[in-house]
Amino acid sequence: RHTRYARDWSSDVCSSDLSGVLITGVAPRTPAARAQLQEGLVITRADNRPVRTVAEFRAAVEGVKRSGRPSILLSVWTPQGNALVVLKFADE
Repeated sequence: RHTRYARDWSSDVCSSDLSGVLITGVAPRTPAARAQLQEGLVITRADNRPVRTVAEFRAAVEGVKRSGRPSILLSVWTPQGNALVVLKFADE
């Protein structure tokens, strides 16, 4: 039902200083799918803070949700380069 952020990730294949949370699956019709997040992309920042582990990512999301904000800004590594993605928590 939700996006799976299966593991913490760092690799010297793409860049020696690339680290973040590897997306290993995105369920259809979820906020992540609507934001066009896809398997194989790497979330490197959430709410303008570096995320190197799944726990750091989840803490950033929960902090933004607790503040009442409807979305979080992610920096995502893609094969085409870095991209900013707005992940909305609920349908508007």
